[in-house]
Amino acid sequence: MGTQLFWQNLQARLHPLVDAFPGVAGVSVRDVTGGGFSLNGAAIFPTASTIKIHVLMQLLVRAEKGEVDLDERVLVDLSNVVEGSGVLWHLTGPVELSLRDIAALMIIVSDNTATNICIERAGIDATNALLCSLGLKKTILRPD
Repeated sequence: MGTQLFWQNLQARLHPLVDAFPGVAGVSVRDVTGGGFSLNGAAIFPTASTIKIHVLMQLLVRAEKGEVDLDERVLVDLSNVVEGSGVLWHLTGPVELSLRDIAALMIIVSDNTATNICIERAGIDATNALLCSLGLKKTILRPD
């Protein structure tokens, strides 16, 4: 099957699924050779927890530059715990974890408290600058 035919077949299979979705759905598929297609690809969607990937990237960039220490011990107490996904808000009393472990909780279990700590260390403006440098000009980390 030729490359163009592959993309046409894939788009034909996905289009009815996107149309039948009970909301607004978008799909953009690209490969390294430049092939691909987009269905509602220009629509803007909330990033939800996917923004955590970019927060982690910026945190790692800052760590590589020596601006943050992933082995830093961070005290997580009841004053900065937020409900929602994750495990930290279920724990009693203060707990001390490394920034590396907090970042792992942000990614592995989508912990919202861990995310807030990582955003603080990564920096909102710096994370948005990273997004822009990656060409993701419509992807924005917004403060709560």
